[in-house]
Amino acid sequence: KISWVKKYYWRLLPPDLDKYTAATALYEGGTFIYIPPGVKVKAPINVAYGVGLEGETQTVHNVIVVGEGAEVDLFYACGASVHGVHVGVTELYLEPKARATYTMVHSWPKNFYLRSYTNVSMAEGSRLEYYYVNVSSGAGIASKPTFTIERGARLYLDTVVRVVEGSKVYTGAKVVGKDRGARAEVLSKVLAHHGSYTLNLIEVEANADIESHSDCKALLLGDATVETVPKIVSRSPKAQLSHEASIGVLSEDAIAYLESKGFSEEEAKSILVYGFIAIKPKTLPQPIAKMLDSMLQVLARQAVG
Repeated sequence: KISWVKKYYWRLLPPDLDKYTAATALYEGGTFIYIPPGVKVKAPINVAYGVGLEGETQTVHNVIVVGEGAEVDLFYACGASVHGVHVGVTELYLEPKARATYTMVHSWPKNFYLRSYTNVSMAEGSRLEYYYVNVSSGAGIASKPTFTIERGARLYLDTVVRVVEGSKVYTGAKVVGKDRGARAEVLSKVLAHHGSYTLNLIEVEANADIESHSDCKALLLGDATVETVPKIVSRSPKAQLSHEASIGVLSEDAIAYLESKGFSEEEAKSILVYGFIAIKPKTLPQPIAKMLDSMLQVLARQAVG
């Protein structure tokens, strides 16, 4: 109904990308959030989606515009209690010198599927902290957010995905540096349970003199399969790109050490898992930071319980 809003819809990805985006465009729903230029929102904006009908396919299209010099903290929570599908499309626009934190928490039961499409446009001098925690992956996930960063923009991305037994997960991130002075730090952590499969693809593309570092880690909690694939492409002689990747298991020596200090085996494993998945937020509001930390502590106990 507001004509100028239309220019932000389906600008960062086409509605005919695949059948899931087409369905989302057909059954349009979701949220539109606009922060006017210069406005600094003091309290976090919270949005929640839930699926409660057996076999339901939920499609949502979120469009968020943070005006020039504006500041906002966003928190999205999505979950379900039944079999179904959640298709989430998010277009996030940060105008010049805008600042935002974006935190998303997902929890899905068995026989539930997620298809997530997040595209972020970061204008000159903007700042974004992006946190994603998936407490339970359900039957399968396909989620790989894309970030386009302009001159002097700063991106900090920290994700935790718990891949439960029998689940197939395709995750990762793509960062495209468009202009000089842009910086990106990407942290990706996967907890892989017995019988699960994970493909974690992190792509960084430098079209100018940017700096980027990616760190992808996976912890195997059983007989799982994890593929972590780095892809870094530079089209600039002054770009500085680096990537680290590791896949491992809980250290028996570390478990034995903690047991010698009086912890049970389960407690020792939980402590180590928590240390692996812990998020160290930079400027998150205290209530969100505390909630995330408490959630990760519970996740660590569940993972070894």
